[in-house]
Amino acid sequence: MDDHTQEQINLYRANAQSFGDAALDAMNRGDIGLARTASRQAAQYARIVMQLESGEKQVAPEDRVEQSEPEASQANSISV
Repeated sequence: MDDHTQEQINLYRANAQSFGDAALDAMNRGDIGLARTASRQAAQYARIVMQLESGEKQVAPEDRVEQSEPEASQANSISV
């Protein structure tokens, strides 16, 4: 593992820890919405750390724009 990858792992691990701490703090204060959001962020960073440590290939999701043809009933929905 090269130095750059190790730096990324350390950075993402610190972010995961920080979001986990924020989630715990929010839960203790009764802010369930913030706790849920922060715990999801922590989990995302933890997944990235696991992928980097295992050497799993990082693949960005594809941006797909779905274009659908309007149905005949939708295309002529206004009748005169």
